[in-house]
Order: sequence, then C-alpha cells, then structure tokens
Amino acid sequence: MNGKELLLYQNELEVVFSLMTDAQLMQLKDRIEEIINEKVYEEKEFPLSCAELRFLQATIMFSFWVRKGKGVRIEEGEIVVCELKDSPFWQRYQAPDIYKNEERGEFYLDNPEHERDQMVEKTEEERGEFV
Repeated sequence: MNGKELLLYQNELEVVFSLMTDAQLMQLKDRIEEIINEKVYEEKEFPLSCAELRFLQATIMFSFWVRKGKGVRIEEGEIVVCELKDSPFWQRYQAPDIYKNEERGEFYLDNPEHERDQMVEKTEEERGEFV
C-alpha cells in the first residue's frame, strides 16, 4: 500500500475504540443511549447534539463490526450492518490512492490478506533511531 499507514486516515476515537473489547464497546454504546434518552444534550453548554451522539454510537458500532469484516451505515436514522466496502465509515479515512488497486480493479479491503489493524514487524533499519 505504498508504505502508507492506514491509521493516518482514522480519527482518534476510532483508534481508541480499536483498543477496547467488544463488551466495552457495547457498554459504551448503551451508556450513550442512556444519555440520549435522558436528553442530556439539551443541557446548557453540553458539547454534543443528539445527532452527534448518534454519530458517536455509529462510530462505536463500526469499530465493533469492522472486526468481523463488516461495516455500518446510517439509513433513516438507524445503524445498519453492511459490507465493509459499502460503509462510509470505512471509506472516510481511506486515501483515494490506497483504497482501490487500479491494476486489478479491486478494493484492497477485498483482499483476503488485508487486516485493518495488522501490526507489521519492522526491521531495526525501518524503525530508525529512537530519540
């Protein structure tokens, strides 16, 4: 993938969510649902709107489903599981030049060897000097 790191195209929340277990993600999603039901977003100076809280839930669900090779999208206000390549959550941090292999006409995410958060061991030379 031209030496580019996929993490460069993720936002900070997605990186944090990738470190959480499935159970922790579901607990967080449920807690946000409680916050929405309590209408906390209507409080003065609360930093997020209801729509932003719903988007946060969708991001959590994407982090959950991407581990299973699926994606999510929002249809009529509902979070729907879909194919990974059809998910706007997947597409939003993919650089156009690494998203599709023009020679073969396939998306890199269709490649069975692709792992979204795969750790690759680097040689001493690739890592560089620790400063």
